[in-house]
Amino acid sequence: MSQASVDNMKEWCIGMPLTGQRPLESEERENIVLEEKALRYKGLTAILISPLITVMVMLITITNHFQGKDVHETFFISSLLCMFLLLPASILLSRDSFRRSRRLKQDLDCGIVKQFSGHLHKDLIKRGSVSTLFTRQLSLNGDDEASIEVLSESFRVWKVQGSPAPSWREARTVSIAAQPEIARIAAQWLQPAQLPNGETINMGRRELSNEERAEIIRIAKKIWIRHLPMSAALSVWLVILVTLIGSDGLAHDRTQLMHLWFLAFLTFTMVYRLSMEYRRSRRLLSDERGGAVIIAEVYKDAPASSVSSSPERQEAKKVVVELLSVTRWLWTEDGRPAIWRRMPT
Repeated sequence: MSQASVDNMKEWCIGMPLTGQRPLESEERENIVLEEKALRYKGLTAILISPLITVMVMLITITNHFQGKDVHETFFISSLLCMFLLLPASILLSRDSFRRSRRLKQDLDCGIVKQFSGHLHKDLIKRGSVSTLFTRQLSLNGDDEASIEVLSESFRVWKVQGSPAPSWREARTVSIAAQPEIARIAAQWLQPAQLPNGETINMGRRELSNEERAEIIRIAKKIWIRHLPMSAALSVWLVILVTLIGSDGLAHDRTQLMHLWFLAFLTFTMVYRLSMEYRRSRRLLSDERGGAVIIAEVYKDAPASSVSSSPERQEAKKVVVELLSVTRWLWTEDGRPAIWRRMPT
């Protein structure tokens, strides 16, 4: 990406723009070192959990066997628990711990804390991931100024409203294309246009910048790819289960059939969702190929049934919005990126 493209991109975090950055202080570096070591030990412990429990199950099974007890069913159930519950859980826990530890080392090498601040939209505050960060620190009307500090490599929330974050929380950042200068010029040359409902508003069009088109392509790919791994895993597991049931002659086993139908339902749900997200992605790519956005001058917070000359319209705030031409998704509002663009996909 060229330097000009980089300059036309702006970084956002949970709906707030990047307002500055600062170096890590010596005390903060010490705290990161301690946290990095704790995460490394946590990962090592998680790796040892599953083998230790497996050994314990085998010892208990062997002991019961010498006592003359039937251990086949107990050993089978215990093995399934270790294989499908404990082993995946320990792998995921160790992976997350080592990944966080590695990224904290990168934070120490980088030595930068990114600062984000601004007014949070009320819809963002109501989201669980955001409301838990700002518990009892912001009102729900979006009038309060919010601020957050994030480590640059691990995305660990470092401070919220100037206070240290007590536990590990991640707030990923996104790079958004800045509105080009041509947008301000195009907004001054809007022409009256009549909508299907008979209302007349000022409208126009402008071309998307190269950075905006690249952003649309990036978002379109993420929309459906994020559901691909789970859909593929469920599909493969469904095929394996059907093959095992058929080869073992368990097609008439009611319990096995219930498991099969439940897995089939989950797989169908995920594949259907993947197909819907893929359709959304294709439509978004159509916006990119179209290469333009629709500009409209609308009245914010005005009743939909009100007419241009009504008192409600006269008191409402007039804003200039940009819409994608195919999906009709909001792109900007008075030059500010739409909420969905400011949040990680």
